[in-house]
Amino acid sequence: MRSFRLRLIIAFVALFAAISVAVSFIGLMLREQQIRNVFDRELHVRADTVADKIEKLPVVDVRSLESVVDALSKEIYFRDVYIQVFDDKGATPVKSPNLGAGGIEILSPFTDESVDGVIRDRPVLRGTFPKGGPKTLRGLRQRFPGADGRSFLVIVATDPQLINDAVVSLRWLFLGGNSGGLIAAAGAGWLVTGAMARRIAAIKNQVQTMGPEELSVRIKTHDRDEISELAMHLNAMLDRLKAGFETQERFIHDASHELKTPVATVQAEAQALMLGEPDREELLTFVRSTNDEMRRLGRLTEALLLLTRNNEAKVAQRFRTMDMTEITIAAIRHLSALSTDHKVQLNLVHLEGAGEQLMVRCDPDLLEAMISNLVRNAIRFSPQRSEVIITLRSNDGVAELAVEDSGPGIPVDVLPQIFDRYFQTSQTRVRRGAGLGLAIAMTVVNLHGGSITASNRAGHGACFTVRLPLLSSTPVKA
Repeated sequence: MRSFRLRLIIAFVALFAAISVAVSFIGLMLREQQIRNVFDRELHVRADTVADKIEKLPVVDVRSLESVVDALSKEIYFRDVYIQVFDDKGATPVKSPNLGAGGIEILSPFTDESVDGVIRDRPVLRGTFPKGGPKTLRGLRQRFPGADGRSFLVIVATDPQLINDAVVSLRWLFLGGNSGGLIAAAGAGWLVTGAMARRIAAIKNQVQTMGPEELSVRIKTHDRDEISELAMHLNAMLDRLKAGFETQERFIHDASHELKTPVATVQAEAQALMLGEPDREELLTFVRSTNDEMRRLGRLTEALLLLTRNNEAKVAQRFRTMDMTEITIAAIRHLSALSTDHKVQLNLVHLEGAGEQLMVRCDPDLLEAMISNLVRNAIRFSPQRSEVIITLRSNDGVAELAVEDSGPGIPVDVLPQIFDRYFQTSQTRVRRGAGLGLAIAMTVVNLHGGSITASNRAGHGACFTVRLPLLSSTPVKA
């Protein structure tokens, strides 16, 4: 948890830093350029002002020039603005008082006219300014005509240290802002991840203490966020686990009960025989009863194994192309003794082409077991001297098997549950059913890609209909 929290904070801060540095760098470059543009614009304004005022002088002499320069020198925008005016002979009739005995040496007065109006940085020659003065000047020169027809040139310059100071201050501001932002991002990440970590830790602690006996406890959810969604998924998983445990408990209870019943029956009959002196008929009756109970025990064991080993891939490996009619006849033949004991007649009806083969891909053993279950149930629930009708037919590419009995039918309210495992109606309990036969039928049909439905007949009795994909309906060769 701590490692995850630390990685999350690092990722959060790194993302913030990347975005912040990129935005700050672009903003800083733009702001620095803006400061330089303002600086240079003011130099142009000073030069234009000097030129404009000198052009308006009726008489251009030293005194009038000095008045213009003195007036402008008092309108200080920068810390020090240096102004020097040259006439057409290259002489300096006037300069700003702060130049003292020196002059501006950054541009030659009348050479290289292409530099007029261009702002440049030039180092200051040694001795030009007193000690402590500027070491570099940034300025421009501009030509203009005087009122008396002479040409003049003005040079306006200032110390660019002002720009450098503003840029450095701006950079420190951005650096401090970004550093503070990173610290704030780290703190916010620590707090946010801490709250998340506490909620996840609470879920972890609750899950760690859970066992099979606490599966009814649920994780509390408050917000509608990802952690609450995780808790809801865990609660859903607990619901499934609880349902699985309950199903397993029912399975163990029902299986143990059903497996114990035939054993108890045989044991009780054996103990009764041991208390007396049984004759041959009693012994034969005991043997027949034991044989019946062992068969029942074997069928029940196979049913339980089928339900617990429901594996479609393994079953598909055993599929073969078989005639469903042959499989049905084999299942009925094995139940002839049971139908005789119950005095119930089995009637196989092959509709729509009695001379056709209903070819399906199937596991013949499973399919026969499924049909046997349906027919056996029909025999058990049918009254004596009635019949069970097994109907086979092909219908639009599907092989249909219908098993109809003459019993009491299925209560309408339990029809949706009739194929559930271990589900028993009152009639099945009376007849000592395990509640597995129809579940087995459903499992087998699903493994074969078919369907099974249950319904009540118009008169009396129930009807179970199985539909399986039909490969072909081939006429039987004579």
